[in-house]
Amino acid sequence: MPETAPYPGSSSLSPEAREKVLQTFQHTLELARGGRNEEALLGCDFILKMDLRFLPARQLLESLRGVSAETIVDLSPFESIATGPEARRPAPKPSLAQIGRTSCRERV
Repeated sequence: MPETAPYPGSSSLSPEAREKVLQTFQHTLELARGGRNEEALLGCDFILKMDLRFLPARQLLESLRGVSAETIVDLSPFESIATGPEARRPAPKPSLAQIGRTSCRERV
């Protein structure tokens, strides 16, 4: 299993809070990719209210400041953060129907 990068913010946050920050940052990057820079700036502000030490949000905020709406900025420095939460997400749990089918096959 590949090692995940350390969380780039406050180490005192709970794992759930860290995941929320990372998910919000991923959504904020999507807004910036679409040129929705004002909304991405608001996303950065929101993230920094949850975790003042989350460096990627601070860096994205600086990248977006003074950039007009619909202008696409270079987001390549944030790609490792953007893909991080996906890699850490647990596999989806099987549905009851899938569990039932597996159990039936095992009995046959």
